[in-house]
Amino acid sequence: MTIGGELRSLGRPQSQGGARAIDNIKDNYLNLPTLVHWIDGRKIEWLYDATGAKLRMSAYAANAQLEEVTDYVGGFS
Repeated sequence: MTIGGELRSLGRPQSQGGARAIDNIKDNYLNLPTLVHWIDGRKIEWLYDATGAKLRMSAYAANAQLEEVTDYVGGFS
């Protein structure tokens, strides 16, 4: 497992459900996911504060268009 903000390839072969296969995951210094990228180009990004509390989740379509943003405040979304 790689930590420290490095992008890592999971090296999974594309299966029958290839559009759902995860291509890369990026972690922050707290080992929390900051980016998940799928083979088909979709991605989700997370933003955390210094203690690891989730602040925002942004979901992007395969064409890099922002589809959804969820802001978290005090554990509520």
